[in-house]
Amino acid sequence: MRPGLMKNVSLCMGNFDGVHPGHLAVLEEAAGGEGGIAVLCLEPVTRQYFGGAEWHRRLTTAWERMKLLERKGVDEVLVLPFRKELAETLPGDFLDDLLLRFSFERLVVGYDFSFGRGGAGTVEQLRAWGDKKMVEIRVVPPVVIGGSPVKSTRIRDLLETGDVPGAGELLGRRYSLTGAVSRGKGLGRRLGFPTLNVRVPKCKLLPAAGSYRGCLYSKDGKRMEAAVFVPGDTGGPVEVHVIDGDPGLVYGDGVVVGLMEKLRDVVRGIPRQELGRLIMSDVRRIESMSANERDERRTH
Repeated sequence: MRPGLMKNVSLCMGNFDGVHPGHLAVLEEAAGGEGGIAVLCLEPVTRQYFGGAEWHRRLTTAWERMKLLERKGVDEVLVLPFRKELAETLPGDFLDDLLLRFSFERLVVGYDFSFGRGGAGTVEQLRAWGDKKMVEIRVVPPVVIGGSPVKSTRIRDLLETGDVPGAGELLGRRYSLTGAVSRGKGLGRRLGFPTLNVRVPKCKLLPAAGSYRGCLYSKDGKRMEAAVFVPGDTGGPVEVHVIDGDPGLVYGDGVVVGLMEKLRDVVRGIPRQELGRLIMSDVRRIESMSANERDERRTH
C-alpha cells in the first residue's frame, strides 16, 4: 500500500501518543469499514513540536507507537512530518492537501480531533468538508474511564506523580520504557546489586523519580522481576536490577522495562552502606509482592 493507492482503506489520523483505549476505539471504528486500516501519525507529535527540545512528555516514541499499532492489526502506519509549513497550513488547505496526497475515501478520527493552523479546524468543519469532497467521515466518541474521557494528558499527569498503576488502567496496559543498554559507573555492582543502565530517548516521559517494582523483558521475550530506579532528571539512565534471572544482554541491546508500582522516593545524601540496605529493602519487598501474587493465583 502506498500514498495515492489507498482505495477502500479506512484512514485514521491523529497523534496516537500512548495508543490508549480512546485511540483503539478509532481503530475499531475503522475496522468496521471495507478494506484495510491505515494510521497516519504526525511526527513529532503536536505537543512535542510546539514544546520544543525541552518537552519530554511523550507516552510512546515513534518506534513504540508503530509497534503497538501493528500489534492492533493496523495494515500500515504512515508518518506525516510535522514541520513549520504544515503547522501554519489553514484547515481547509490541510484537508485538501491530505486528500491529494493519500486519496482516501474514508477518514476516521476521535471526537477531539483538530487540524490546521492553531488547531482551528473542528470535527464539524471536517464533516462539512467530507460532504463536499464525497469522503466518508466517522467521528468516534470518547472512551470514559473513572468518570472522564481517556486522554493522553490524564495519563501523563498520573505518571508524573508516580501513579503507574493508575496510568496503566487508563492505558489498558503496563507503562513501559524502551531503551538501549549502556555503560554505567558500576555503583550498583559495588553495592552488591548490579544494574543495567538503560538509556531512554529524551522525548519519552519518565515517571516521578524513585524506586519502582518492575520487570525486564529479555530479547527472547522472557519476563524477569526487577527493581527499577528512575532518576530525577531526563538526562540520566534508568537503572534496572534484575532479581530472578540473567538477562544475557550486552551494551547496545534494546530492552523493554515495564513499571508496576512505585516503592519509594529518591533518598539523597546517605552513606553508601545505608544505600545498599535501602536497595536490599526494595528487592525484598518486590520478592514478597511476587510471592503473594503467586499464592493468590494458586488459590484462584
